[in-house]
Amino acid sequence: MPRGLSMVALVPAMAAMLTAPTSAAAEVDAIEVDKELTYTCEFPYLVPQELSGTVRVSLPDSVEVGERFQANSDVTIALTLNEDIVTVLNLLEAATFEGTARADVDADISGLRTTLGIPGLRIPVTEVPPEGELPVTITGTMPSLIAYQPGTLTLAAGEEFTATIDARRVDGSPIELGEFDVTCAITTTDPPQDPHLATIPITE
Repeated sequence: MPRGLSMVALVPAMAAMLTAPTSAAAEVDAIEVDKELTYTCEFPYLVPQELSGTVRVSLPDSVEVGERFQANSDVTIALTLNEDIVTVLNLLEAATFEGTARADVDADISGLRTTLGIPGLRIPVTEVPPEGELPVTITGTMPSLIAYQPGTLTLAAGEEFTATIDARRVDGSPIELGEFDVTCAITTTDPPQDPHLATIPITE
């Protein structure tokens, strides 16, 4: 599958909207990430397509040294497939599709940079409309990690986002193309898109 995606971060320069819950019943203070990004994706029979996407996840607002850092919620990536992609799916006689995906999150732990892969993201069974755009929400669980020194944990959308699509006809048989891969990357823009998701203190 060709990779024509220039990912400037995981999903034009938009800042992460980070809000703390106001409910007095909330047991844990949280950072609510709601990050809009533009992706460029490779689909069969099409030139690279630009898609709007939003990354959402709830994160703890701090983590202690030696404590396992784990997201408060699943991570979701909401994408909108454009009319050209929907047209190709109809030409391929696809009535529904589902699949799996993998996304990366870049983590900087007090200057030590690493990339966390999020495998096993799920694309639910989705009906293909006869025309128009098609929203798709991809969900999965972020990996956990443990830091052993105080400092900061900075998370950003990572370089790679790939999906494997299983499209089916009305009778349930696979389309002639069979399963196919879609490779996405954040679109290169000027100025670059901001991949930052959250900065979280690591405390003693």
